[in-house]
Amino acid sequence: TRDARCGQSAPLLKREFERHLRPLGLYRDLEDERPGGVGVYFISHVGGHKYAANCIVYRRRNFDWYKKGANGEENGSENGSGETEGAAQGIWLARVRPEDCENIVRYTVLQGKVVKPGIQLRGGFDRERGLISW
Repeated sequence: TRDARCGQSAPLLKREFERHLRPLGLYRDLEDERPGGVGVYFISHVGGHKYAANCIVYRRRNFDWYKKGANGEENGSENGSGETEGAAQGIWLARVRPEDCENIVRYTVLQGKVVKPGIQLRGGFDRERGLISW
């Protein structure tokens, strides 16, 4: 039989990420085609979820477009900062619980930093630094 923990924890995390991203104007669902922002999507089983869910964060080069919008200026695009380049960073976190979502948004999504590397960092890449870690 299949383990049901993925299906139990994923909706909780999605709801919690949405709760922290919406006030920042960053949440995007599948129908939202505005540039920038953050999409939170369900994926297939990736393993390692015995204790809590996985979260894979793919980041663009920077969030300058968001910072400008937060200062009252128009934030409709990423100002050429990698819209068609794909991810500059990929950060795979394990053992993610709902109480971790706020700091994942604040530090990992917005700044590319991992709050609990010894516990949660499972792997990733940084194209600008030429790093790959598993």
